[in-house]
Amino acid sequence: MRIRVRQDEEVVIGSTLAELLRSVQDFGSVREAAAEMHLNYDDAVDMIQGAEYGLDMNLLMRRENHGRSGNGNGGTALTPFARKLLEEYSILELELVTLAEKRIREIFVYLKDSINAEEI
Repeated sequence: MRIRVRQDEEVVIGSTLAELLRSVQDFGSVREAAAEMHLNYDDAVDMIQGAEYGLDMNLLMRRENHGRSGNGNGGTALTPFARKLLEEYSILELELVTLAEKRIREIFVYLKDSINAEEI
């Protein structure tokens, strides 16, 4: 089941964007996350920027790493807002899938009972 939430014509969160953000969280890089998902980097950036525009909130932030090497290599991290958005979206996905499964079972029972009643 693919769920998309729109705001002013922009997809502000959906299955693909949620997966992309989770991957950015894992890899610390939009480029690596996009490659892992077999997405074009520019499309991934556009997806994130579209969501940020629709939400009027930043989803990503640069993080600086001043480790012992001092090379200043950083990466990309999710903002606290993006982490909470992912958390809430995951709960919504689970609730909707559970509801859909329940409703489908009800429909099957109804159809089965209807067909059995017609045969009598």
